[in-house]
Amino acid sequence: MCFCLPEPKVIRVDKGRDVILPCSLSTKKNITSEKFEWRKDDRQVFLYDDGNHSNIVNTSQDVQFKDRVSHFPDELMSGDASIIIRDMKVADSGVYTCEFTNLQPRQIFYIKLFVEPKVIRVDKGRDVILPCSLSTKENITSEKFEWRKDDRQVFLYDDGNHSNIVNTSQDVQFKDRVSHFPDELMSGDASIIIRDMKVADSGVYTCEFTNLQPRQIFYIKLFVEPKVIRVDKGRDVILPCSLSTKENITSEKFEWRKDDRQVFLYDDGNHSNIVNTSQDVQFKDRVSHFPDELMSGDASIIIRDMKVADSGDYTCEFPRLQPRKIFYMKLVVETKVLTVAEGRDVILPCSLSTKENITREKFEWKKDGRQVFLYDDGDHSNIVNTGQDQQFKDRVSHFPDELMSGDASITIRNMKVADSGEYTCNFTNLQSEQIFYIKLVVFGALPKPYVRILDLTKDGMLLQCEVQGAFPKPELHWKDSDGNILPAEEIQETGRGGRYLQTTVTKTDNYRCVATQKEINHQTHYETFVYIPDASPKPSVRILDLTKDGMLLQCEVRGAFPKPKPKLLWQDRAGNILPAEEPLESETGELYYNIILQTTVTKTDKYRCVATQKETNRQTYADTFVYIPGKNIALILAVTVLAVVLALLCACILYKKYQKGRSEEDEVVYMYTTNGEATS
Repeated sequence: MCFCLPEPKVIRVDKGRDVILPCSLSTKKNITSEKFEWRKDDRQVFLYDDGNHSNIVNTSQDVQFKDRVSHFPDELMSGDASIIIRDMKVADSGVYTCEFTNLQPRQIFYIKLFVEPKVIRVDKGRDVILPCSLSTKENITSEKFEWRKDDRQVFLYDDGNHSNIVNTSQDVQFKDRVSHFPDELMSGDASIIIRDMKVADSGVYTCEFTNLQPRQIFYIKLFVEPKVIRVDKGRDVILPCSLSTKENITSEKFEWRKDDRQVFLYDDGNHSNIVNTSQDVQFKDRVSHFPDELMSGDASIIIRDMKVADSGDYTCEFPRLQPRKIFYMKLVVETKVLTVAEGRDVILPCSLSTKENITREKFEWKKDGRQVFLYDDGDHSNIVNTGQDQQFKDRVSHFPDELMSGDASITIRNMKVADSGEYTCNFTNLQSEQIFYIKLVVFGALPKPYVRILDLTKDGMLLQCEVQGAFPKPELHWKDSDGNILPAEEIQETGRGGRYLQTTVTKTDNYRCVATQKEINHQTHYETFVYIPDASPKPSVRILDLTKDGMLLQCEVRGAFPKPKPKLLWQDRAGNILPAEEPLESETGELYYNIILQTTVTKTDKYRCVATQKETNRQTYADTFVYIPGKNIALILAVTVLAVVLALLCACILYKKYQKGRSEEDEVVYMYTTNGEATS
């Protein structure tokens, strides 16, 4: 018989919140007079027994859950044994069981609980609201609540007084940056707003109502990160920077910087494009602001013709505002990537954002310094000799009808893997030279992985997955039938342009090798069935002997597979684990072994030997009934020994009488022979 543990229900809850752990009988049976117990890691969470429970009598409830757990009395009649746990802590995370011990069959439910702080992410330089509200919505105008970070005070409110009007030991990091919402206090809302977020503000915050019964604490994990903007190399990008107040900044001063170098400066009408402002040469004649947007507080800029070197951290600062405002962003300049299958055609895009007519202009496509296609005022590579590389001869065309709208895109036919690389589209005659960049990846058909079963080792079955000649090189993963990714060795390269991945499995199942080319969003797989001899065959039990200590029982598992190794234990009818000797293990051949576990019992009962594999949630067992007459084993043995002694004594007496009778008979015969006649 096999017993497989059910997959536990997963519940996630924010730290400091309350959580309901559900447990209901599908039969809806009335459990008012029943017994159920909640446990976590073999520690009691809550016990209910026919009206008595952990909150009114001593039930060995673990101190971690004291005065924090309640059930729902009105729901018992419909078979509901759910509980509520208040003020969740990270330490409360784990696997919980709800067991109806008196039901037949016994019912057990499993729940996996994750307690996590609420996570908030905000861009550096922005404002953030940290929420904190009582579920009861009760008026907290006369209450006290405190916000803290790493044991430092962020904000304190106490019956109308708070950190912005009296000295409350507020940490200097948060001075003049934090406010609450007075109008929301009546509805139990203690949320705060923190202005101008800094990376140093990242961390765990607590909101605590110290005078409430029970005390209420809420947790928030805050991440302050720079805003990330991604743009293709050669394109233009707008870096946003706006005041939330929308105030007019025409007469203000703002400055954009990158790595302490000036990108652009505006000061009351003057700016980097009309006066000398120490602008770094990297950004000369490439940056503009938006004059019409200044009246609404918008200090955004546009940077043209992005280069990879433009990547980095940018700041937009208003130095004269009170308080001073700084906005942060991270710019990532990337080469545009196109993917195409071998043998297909591909269009490489290249268009001016101005949409100006380029019929009379000149543009050139190149790859690794070699000419792909040239257009010059009507002439091009397909009608005149322009130095086009032989690799692209008769394979490239442009779009004549699109030139009037600034489109210099080309199509390349019948793609080959060798066409992979970086391409540039360059407008050489424009007032400001424009260059666009594209990375092209040409992939061949990804062959299905080839799977082999290499060997049966002491650790399990060794499998190998191999892919030959694929480009881009694929990632390889092994998965079981549930889709779980299996641990495996490092991917190895072969000498034939391929790669392989090995893994060791320990149970019979369908296994899948998955090959993924992320660059082109392509995936293929191969599945194989692997049979592995049962690591834990059903145990066999024997009654060995009646000793002075009791009845000696033996449990044996033969032909077990090494991993995962099963664990043996003896139980009585009530499920209690019995003391036993150390298990004896012996190898049989190179891969299998036998396990023996002995125990001595002293009373008549039904006993069970259980073999468990925790790694695979597998369990098998065998039962036996043991009858022991009476309770005093020593007395039984004494009586047995006495009976044996008496029997031996009687046998000796009878044997001596028999011997004496034989002697007398022999004497009579002798006398008869001597005298020739019998004498009496």
